[in-house]
Amino acid sequence: MEESITQITEKNAVVRDWSLKTQRDNGDSLVEGCVANLPEQITVNVRQNNLEDLVRIWNQWDSDIKGIFTERYGDIAHLITIRVDEQLIQAMVRFWDPAYQCFTFNQEDMTPTIEEYAALLRINNV
Repeated sequence: MEESITQITEKNAVVRDWSLKTQRDNGDSLVEGCVANLPEQITVNVRQNNLEDLVRIWNQWDSDIKGIFTERYGDIAHLITIRVDEQLIQAMVRFWDPAYQCFTFNQEDMTPTIEEYAALLRINNV
């Protein structure tokens, strides 16, 4: 049975309360002396590598070899089919806080889940 939006919102509120209490009780997670500042200006150069050779090699392999590769390296081979969305990367980088390793919007910190990264990057098999 799917949860209602009210149930999901209540769970989110519980997690937020726990997070705020933990930070209040234990202090900040930054290393002593580290200051979290979002840069005022960011330059991002995005380049899509030519992956034709890798795609050709992957397509030549049979399912057994692909299975062995996937067992050893996980689903990394599927990244060769992902196109880089330059506008998305530039928009995301503006809000990335490297000190906290999360996105910061005003006073709100957000960290995408694996599923959200998969959706942003258009990866179907996560």
